[in-house]
Amino acid sequence: MDMGIVNAGNLPVYDDINPTLLQLCENVIWNKDPDGTEKLLAYAQTLGKGAKKVIENDEWRKLPVEHRLEHALVKVS
Repeated sequence: MDMGIVNAGNLPVYDDINPTLLQLCENVIWNKDPDGTEKLLAYAQTLGKGAKKVIENDEWRKLPVEHRLEHALVKVS
């Protein structure tokens, strides 16, 4: 792929990506592992129906204005 169009607002924060998933994706993107695609597919199958849902924590709303602004800028949903 030479180019892609994405909605940047729907992208997760890089530091919040599961380290295992991040490593598998980087291996596929940068062609670091010849079996990278199969490993990524096997990992994806383990996340199927029983995957955990992310529960939004609203504790940040009780923080001072500066911290709420920081949260809103970094964790845009």
